[in-house]
Amino acid sequence: MASTLAHGDIHLWCGSLDRLPVQKRFEECLSPAERSRAERMSSAELKGRFVVSHGLLRAILGLYCDTDPGSLNLQYGRYGKPFLADTKEVDHIGFSVSHCGSSLALALIRERDIGLDIEAIRSFSGMAKFVERFFSKDEREEFQSSKGDHRTRAFFETWTGKEAYVKGTGEGLAKNLRRISVAQGSGGIRKVRVFSRRGWNPVPWTVYNFEPEVGLLAGLAVGPLLL
Repeated sequence: MASTLAHGDIHLWCGSLDRLPVQKRFEECLSPAERSRAERMSSAELKGRFVVSHGLLRAILGLYCDTDPGSLNLQYGRYGKPFLADTKEVDHIGFSVSHCGSSLALALIRERDIGLDIEAIRSFSGMAKFVERFFSKDEREEFQSSKGDHRTRAFFETWTGKEAYVKGTGEGLAKNLRRISVAQGSGGIRKVRVFSRRGWNPVPWTVYNFEPEVGLLAGLAVGPLLL
């Protein structure tokens, strides 16, 4: 039975890759290229997670497209962004998938591009140097104004937001991240600005943060309505 995704809605799917005893079933719906890639994984654990994550993605997309998951033509952009090809019978479905360890999250939306990134909230040495290298001036000021545990959370709120944006646009980490700003706005919503020859300019993307599960933080970037 097909799942309905109304215009303006965002559907989020979250789960654990290690709790799904369905590896064999998912493996059967993968493309030859995906099965070949799975066989090259360096461990049984990594292979299992690859098979389940890609198979689960196909299974969920199959629900929304009302079609066999194995028949979906999943293609990848220049920087690895997946998209559905040859699906003229349905409206454009934008989707983004992210995983952290055994945790996986998938976001879907109609007629818009979308990006999703999840990370484990943890402190690490060199965080301040990382901020200096990859954060914009506004983002650095936001980070430096935070204290204690709030600083760690502030870091991941910004970082997942930046990752989600470049995943949503399909540019990936090839983009100069210091030229992207997702500094905190009012009501917890982050507006995106991009630096160009004309200086800092807003772009029609919005970034949100949420916790898919305890200990994880997600950034979700939603693009403008596609024409």
